[in-house]
Amino acid sequence: MKTFEEHSIDYARLGSKNVLLTGGVSRLVIPRGEPLAIYGWAVDVGAHRPSAAVYATLDGAVLTARGGIERDDVAAALNDPAYRPSGFTLDVSAAALKPGRDMLAFHGVNADGTGRYDIGRPIALIVSAH
Repeated sequence: MKTFEEHSIDYARLGSKNVLLTGGVSRLVIPRGEPLAIYGWAVDVGAHRPSAAVYATLDGAVLTARGGIERDDVAAALNDPAYRPSGFTLDVSAAALKPGRDMLAFHGVNADGTGRYDIGRPIALIVSAH
């Protein structure tokens, strides 16, 4: 069965500051020592369900996002209440973010677990040295 995915990386939280990531943001400057949280959503339209999983790669390391977060806005926008638990968040500890540039890429797993897809474009994380 061919599936069609819809998804978005919405925003990042740096400390107490939120940074919008919609519109294809390709880089994010992070003060050294700040943890990072990124929020988004992913659905498998063909299956009428949220994607089975979301994960990210950070310069080769695989990080698992926490899924199942309620997103009433997504369910309303796509006119399907089954998409309500389509939200995800990825928390990246300050220790995982070394000074310099890291590439963070998000990936989803379709609802039946048989396929993978990219979510948005990779984001360059530029961590300040101070």
